[in-house]
Amino acid sequence: MQVGTLVRRALDAAQHLDGAAPPWQEVLEGLGELTGADSATYTAFDGAGSLLAFEIRGGDAAAQRDYVDHYHPHDIMAPVARGAPAGAWLDSAQFYSPASLQRNMFYADFMCKHRLHQMLAFMTEVSPERLSAVCVQRSRVDGRIADALAAEPMRALTQAVAQAIGRGRARTGQALAAVEAALASFGEAVLLVARSGTLVHAPGPAAQAWFARAGALVPRGGRLQHREPAVHASWLAALQRAAAGQAQALALPAGHGAAHRLALAAAPAALCGGEALVLVRIAPDRQRRPLQAEQLRLAFGLTAAEAGVLAALAEGVTPAEHAARQGVAISTVRTQIAVLMAKMGCSRQVDLVRKACALG
Repeated sequence: MQVGTLVRRALDAAQHLDGAAPPWQEVLEGLGELTGADSATYTAFDGAGSLLAFEIRGGDAAAQRDYVDHYHPHDIMAPVARGAPAGAWLDSAQFYSPASLQRNMFYADFMCKHRLHQMLAFMTEVSPERLSAVCVQRSRVDGRIADALAAEPMRALTQAVAQAIGRGRARTGQALAAVEAALASFGEAVLLVARSGTLVHAPGPAAQAWFARAGALVPRGGRLQHREPAVHASWLAALQRAAAGQAQALALPAGHGAAHRLALAAAPAALCGGEALVLVRIAPDRQRRPLQAEQLRLAFGLTAAEAGVLAALAEGVTPAEHAARQGVAISTVRTQIAVLMAKMGCSRQVDLVRKACALG
């Protein structure tokens, strides 16, 4: 088989798509070379239809902005892709008649605007959690494009892409299973979700059990939701910030003074493969335990008496009440609070309490 330099480079790059920084540009360049396309893309959607990943080679920047910002929910290939098997090629010119294309908003408002008249998609993943494809876009319809798609160079490239993505998903599953097992030892659970709140990996047993607890998030239509609108809004806001790289902490009321404590962070490269995903650690039904004076003493280098004062303040006990309980003068307790502020770098009593509670 005669393979050009760009295609050989694409074949080599496809072997590394399961890495932390997938070399999509080289792969898409080869895809465009084999089809004579104006542009080539890799697109991934979560189970709810939100965009997980978008890579493009060729085309104009305006088309990329329009697709990402406005038109991806209306992608003309999505309806036919949902019912197609992984490994299939889909051709917009075959699935839509000229008359139906003219009535299609995506075609009329997006494709025609950017002089795209044929889209071909190779389905790389079709599952409840994810829909992904490598696609080419052409300014003219090629009725004989099937010959190029069936040729050996294209079969070799698409097979390499599909195998690499499969390896990446398997590796993610293994890594997440190890994290799940480790956290389960502490009675905790973990989830991998998109910024939209959609589950992108099947939750493990600990997470499944957590969904049934009072006050927990519940999967509906593939998305995690909370029955209280205000709490749900906080959850979505925390996801957006975490996906942007700002680690978040969230407490969901669990009743009877308990709370589900969630820690959210952008998923590491080993788990996300270039997608904007969030790792969620869940500590269910946690009652806040009283701070132990010994814990505070060791953490902040305090004397036993100073640690006792700090523990009392953290539990809402006033200086006068603590003095009475300990049988000491209020002036002694105030002196100890002044020493605590100096040792812990605080200028207000509320800051002392905040630092102490951060250990809880």
